Amino acid sequence: MWTACGMSGFGWFNVLLFAVLAILVLMRFWPLLPRADSAMTLLRERYARGDITREHFELMRADLEVARRDKDP
Repeated sequence: MWTACGMSGFGWFNVLLFAVLAILVLMRFWPLLPRADSAMTLLRERYARGDITREHFELMRADLEVARRDKDP
């Protein structure tokens, strides 16, 4: 039987089930989405503000790249 919205109670159940499954799939694959490198972003911001020198920036950037390369398979 159709309701005023055009769906029966079972139809709303299907919509709800689809929404829950979509949320579970997104939660499962969320870590695989590309993320900004927050440490590098902070380092660039500190350099742009003048908090650190170019030499210090280059040393810290090299350390971050080594750490990222060691972490990635």
